[in-house]
Amino acid sequence: MAKEFFPGIEKIQFEGKESKNPMAFRYYDAKKVVLGKTMAEWLKFSMAWWHTLCAEGADQFGGGTKTFPWNAAACPVQVAKDKGIGCYVVETESTPVVKNRRKYPRMPVTDSCRIELQSSKETFAGNMLNISANGFALSVMDPRFVDLVGSKINVSVPSFVIPEARKIEGCIIRCSQNGGEYIIGCRMPRDIEEVADYVNRHI
Repeated sequence: MAKEFFPGIEKIQFEGKESKNPMAFRYYDAKKVVLGKTMAEWLKFSMAWWHTLCAEGADQFGGGTKTFPWNAAACPVQVAKDKGIGCYVVETESTPVVKNRRKYPRMPVTDSCRIELQSSKETFAGNMLNISANGFALSVMDPRFVDLVGSKINVSVPSFVIPEARKIEGCIIRCSQNGGEYIIGCRMPRDIEEVADYVNRHI
């Protein structure tokens, strides 16, 4: 059974513009008809999964600015369990349309890698998490990466199945903490077509 992280908060209802209830709609009335359609038809809810439910606000200026109860456990295994038992349940009353804004699809990977900061030549051990033709994500255990957004890195992945991606370059565009582990998202300076072909054939 799913764990409820915000007990007591029911479905948000329309109560009108005079309502003092902070957990109520004042102007959005799902059933009200405007220009031939209900407000529910005109105004469909959406969210960015990672930025809404996972990322805790870290950026190039510093660490996170929010915390989520499903990330609170000290043990990474428990964090994974909390995330996996249904805390992300989205209830809808219509069929949602899922759109992927990414130029290329991503593929999960698990190879060990070596990360080099281009500015200092300092190296770190890491693990690849996913890759696409124009970006990749990896994990490290060093908290200094929180302050390295915008830095350029070289990544060596000797065991990678795609020879053209065994040495890749990237610019860190985000870093977030996940139970003591730091998840780094990188953008490549150019698209690697061999990666695009491989990913398209194996996902």
